[in-house]
Amino acid sequence: MLVVIGLLLAYAIFTGDHGIRHYQTLRRTLATRVSEADQRLSRNRRMLERLDRLRHDPRALEELARTKLGVAGKNELVYVFPAEP
Repeated sequence: MLVVIGLLLAYAIFTGDHGIRHYQTLRRTLATRVSEADQRLSRNRRMLERLDRLRHDPRALEELARTKLGVAGKNELVYVFPAEP
Protein backbone atom coordinates (compact mmCIF):
# COMPACT_ATOMS: atom_id res chain seq x y z
CA MET A 1 0.00 0.00 0.00
CA LEU A 2 2.78 2.46 0.89
CA VAL A 3 4.56 1.57 -2.34
CA VAL A 4 1.48 2.48 -4.38
CA ILE A 5 1.06 5.76 -2.50
CA GLY A 6 4.76 6.48 -2.99
CA LEU A 7 4.53 5.78 -6.72
CA LEU A 8 1.45 8.00 -7.08
CA LEU A 9 3.17 10.76 -5.15
CA ALA A 10 6.32 10.47 -7.27
CA TYR A 11 4.22 10.53 -10.44
CA ALA A 12 2.40 13.66 -9.25
CA ILE A 13 5.66 15.38 -8.31
CA PHE A 14 7.31 14.74 -11.66
CA THR A 15 4.40 15.09 -14.07
CA GLY A 16 1.57 16.90 -12.29
CA ASP A 17 0.32 20.42 -12.97
CA HIS A 18 2.45 21.72 -10.13
CA GLY A 19 5.30 19.28 -10.47
CA ILE A 20 8.95 19.62 -11.35
CA ARG A 21 8.37 20.07 -15.09
CA HIS A 22 6.00 22.94 -14.44
CA TYR A 23 8.49 24.45 -12.00
CA GLN A 24 11.29 24.22 -14.59
CA THR A 25 9.08 25.85 -17.21
CA LEU A 26 8.29 28.67 -14.81
CA ARG A 27 11.99 29.18 -14.04
CA ARG A 28 12.83 29.40 -17.76
CA THR A 29 10.00 31.87 -18.30
CA LEU A 30 11.19 33.95 -15.36
CA ALA A 31 14.76 33.99 -16.68
CA THR A 32 13.52 35.14 -20.09
CA ARG A 33 11.40 37.89 -18.58
CA VAL A 34 14.24 39.09 -16.34
CA SER A 35 16.53 39.27 -19.36
CA GLU A 36 13.92 41.22 -21.34
CA ALA A 37 13.41 43.61 -18.42
CA ASP A 38 17.17 44.18 -18.16
CA GLN A 39 17.35 44.97 -21.87
CA ARG A 40 14.47 47.43 -21.58
CA LEU A 41 16.02 49.12 -18.55
CA SER A 42 19.31 49.49 -20.42
CA ARG A 43 17.53 50.94 -23.46
CA ASN A 44 15.57 53.34 -21.26
CA ARG A 45 18.78 54.45 -19.56
CA ARG A 46 20.41 55.20 -22.92
CA MET A 47 17.34 57.11 -24.09
CA LEU A 48 17.26 59.19 -20.90
CA GLU A 49 20.96 60.02 -21.32
CA ARG A 50 20.35 61.11 -24.91
CA LEU A 51 17.36 63.19 -23.86
CA ASP A 52 19.42 64.84 -21.14
CA ARG A 53 22.14 65.70 -23.69
CA LEU A 54 19.55 67.17 -26.06
CA ARG A 55 18.09 69.28 -23.25
CA HIS A 56 21.38 70.59 -21.88
CA ASP A 57 24.01 70.41 -24.65
CA PRO A 58 23.44 72.83 -27.54
CA ARG A 59 25.93 70.92 -29.70
CA ALA A 60 23.92 67.71 -29.40
CA LEU A 61 20.75 69.53 -30.42
CA GLU A 62 22.54 71.16 -33.33
CA GLU A 63 23.91 67.83 -34.51
CA LEU A 64 20.44 66.30 -34.42
CA ALA A 65 18.95 69.23 -36.33
CA ARG A 66 21.67 69.01 -38.96
CA THR A 67 21.56 65.25 -39.48
CA LYS A 68 17.83 64.58 -39.22
CA LEU A 69 16.31 67.82 -40.46
CA GLY A 70 19.00 69.12 -42.79
CA VAL A 71 19.20 72.44 -40.96
CA ALA A 72 21.99 74.73 -42.11
CA GLY A 73 23.79 77.28 -39.98
CA LYS A 74 24.03 80.97 -40.66
CA ASN A 75 26.07 81.72 -43.82
CA GLU A 76 26.17 78.03 -44.80
CA LEU A 77 25.07 76.43 -48.05
CA VAL A 78 23.65 72.94 -48.26
CA TYR A 79 24.23 70.94 -51.41
CA VAL A 80 21.81 68.10 -52.03
CA PHE A 81 22.90 65.53 -54.57
CA PRO A 82 20.36 63.22 -56.19
CA ALA A 83 20.63 59.58 -55.29
CA GLU A 84 22.21 57.40 -57.92
CA PRO A 85 19.77 55.05 -59.70
